[in-house]
Amino acid sequence: MLQIHFLADLTHGSTATAAMQSTAALHSAQIAFLGPLLGSVARPLGGMLADRIGGGRITFVTFVAMVAAAGLLVAASSGDGSLGPVVIGFIALFILSGVGNGSTYKMIPAIFAAHSRRIVDEGGSEAAAGAWSRRMSGALIGLAGAIGALGGVAINLVLRASYSSPSKSATMAFVVFLGFYMVCAALTWVVYLRRPRSGRVTSTQHSARRPVTAVANDG
Repeated sequence: MLQIHFLADLTHGSTATAAMQSTAALHSAQIAFLGPLLGSVARPLGGMLADRIGGGRITFVTFVAMVAAAGLLVAASSGDGSLGPVVIGFIALFILSGVGNGSTYKMIPAIFAAHSRRIVDEGGSEAAAGAWSRRMSGALIGLAGAIGALGGVAINLVLRASYSSPSKSATMAFVVFLGFYMVCAALTWVVYLRRPRSGRVTSTQHSARRPVTAVANDG
């Protein structure tokens, strides 16, 4: 996407030459690495916040913030197409995805640790409960990592389809991202944070709301 913007600035509506395409690719490559770098740096922050506040809360707030960032991208791409708001929106998404990544990976062991208490309640040993929790957490973390890798491919496919549409812009892709983040925020709220009408909180919700350190101390 950065390459397309740089190329548009170079061509001013004329046909792009090979030299222009190379220049645009070079300029985009010079700043494109910042997004993944910021996401990687922000990931430990998500884990630390989950330790103190609770993984469910941090993940939910992160998705809400990603909705706002995606909304900025939609507005920017629908306007004059200036690069500044687009870069700001993408940087925010990379940072927020790193924070959400860290909080989600902190949630997984805490949730399975809470569920493993059923094994003890049914007469099982603490060792068996701990082994089950570690096994299930490791399996789900591996699956989440694989899905995350596929997500990068899906983003590129959506962007390509958007640029191939009659509008020839990324607006449609940003709308798709916006809708996806809204669904994720709603699911996080319903499954991990919402208090049922009966007032009874499930073990999954309880572990997701509590700081991870408190859950670990219970075990």
